[in-house]
Amino acid sequence: MFAVIFGFMAAALAGPLNVDLTAKEVAYLETGGIVVRAPTDDGLLIGAIDIAAPSAPVWDAVMNMDARVENVGAIRSITTYAPATDPKGLGARFELSIAGVGVNYHLRYDQDPSEKWVTFGLDPEKENDLVSSTGGYHIIANGDGQRLVYWSQTDAGRAIPGFIRNALSNRSFKNQLGAMRDLATK
Repeated sequence: MFAVIFGFMAAALAGPLNVDLTAKEVAYLETGGIVVRAPTDDGLLIGAIDIAAPSAPVWDAVMNMDARVENVGAIRSITTYAPATDPKGLGARFELSIAGVGVNYHLRYDQDPSEKWVTFGLDPEKENDLVSSTGGYHIIANGDGQRLVYWSQTDAGRAIPGFIRNALSNRSFKNQLGAMRDLATK
């Protein structure tokens, strides 16, 4: 149990993932595109989007759980069970339906608004249908706007064919990042 909690804390306190975008990815972002890399063999998925807005509304969009439910088809509900002021971080329960199969899990969010990043990891004190899930968001000043980088690595604990995982992940990342841009620029 100690190892699980220690692993969760290490992931949550690690800060943002250092993501180096390729020249081709940067060029695509500059056209208004949304970059989503194919998942790595160990399930790491990375996405990025440029947003023509100050960092505060981008931060608000990232932390808007209701908008995620509205814009990511697999998410049925998100319920906050611990506030951001909780010493263990914001706690949120996710209920998903993927191909008719319910998946429930609990994430804890470690936030640093002044540095413009938030990371998340499974809450080891709650029952989860996933083996592991970590990730985060990093808002990086980019000219007159912001570049939002999102990463996630999840182990569902069951074999999911690559083409299904890739299609679901790609769509989910694009929907979420696009919705965050729309929300931040309203």
